[in-house]
Amino acid sequence: MTSVQGGRYKEEKAFASDAVADALKRHWTAIDHFENNGLADKVAKHVDGFKA
Repeated sequence: MTSVQGGRYKEEKAFASDAVADALKRHWTAIDHFENNGLADKVAKHVDGFKA
């Protein structure tokens, strides 16, 4: 998922609130950044942040 896709979920009202969609978009943006820069430990940290 890219941050563009995260915006799509907000537009489609796929979550209970825009705040939830925004939080998901921020996580995916960070994951994309860290993955593209070879920072696997930071990718793992952000993926762990998805746990509820």
